[in-house]
Amino acid sequence: MILFFREMNWFNVGNWHELGLGKRIPDSCILEKLSSPSKSAIKTTHYLAVGSMSIVFIIDIFTPIEFVAGILYLCCILIVFKQNTRTIIGFSVAACLLIAIDMVFFDLRHQPSISNFVNHGVSVIAILITAYMAVQHRKISDAGEYKRQQYINALEHMLVMTSHQVRRPVANILGILEIISNDSFGLSKTEIKDGFGNLRFSANQLDCYIKELSAFIEQSQEKNLAADHGL
Repeated sequence: MILFFREMNWFNVGNWHELGLGKRIPDSCILEKLSSPSKSAIKTTHYLAVGSMSIVFIIDIFTPIEFVAGILYLCCILIVFKQNTRTIIGFSVAACLLIAIDMVFFDLRHQPSISNFVNHGVSVIAILITAYMAVQHRKISDAGEYKRQQYINALEHMLVMTSHQVRRPVANILGILEIISNDSFGLSKTEIKDGFGNLRFSANQLDCYIKELSAFIEQSQEKNLAADHGL
């Protein structure tokens, strides 16, 4: 009867796996989730940015050279500010190309001047600076979200280790002690000796699981420190 407690599985880990707990999420999956927002949101943002860019291009054509209308392209960059790096760079390059088209095919043909180059140059520089800030913001945001997801992943793994691996030897120890305390006079010396042997076995199991848990926590802390230095 005492040996029964050694072999018992008090918690079924399969239940945790059904809930999604205990499954270590691969780093590639975390990055894929971070870099792939909903398609409908992407399409809406892209259409809005393309529409605003077209409107700004028309405004820039009919605006006098004295006004820096090309600065309005910053609105397009701000619309895609939270999109991925490729999208930000793509719209920034498109805005610079539209500025160059307006300068070469419209402004220089009608009224070539130094102020024309200066105004368009200011617009291009402003777009490049904004695009750089958007890309850096995206990298910092992704790094923070990635670190948060790793932290949640580690907590879920620790929860499974604590609830299953650590709990099982504790339950075995409590069960054996309960049997010995209630039936101590009815047990033979051999049974009592076996009971203490099982207690020692469960205690060693518990010690190993605690060491594994401590090593996992230390490893997680080292990963967090490495991520912080990487930022």
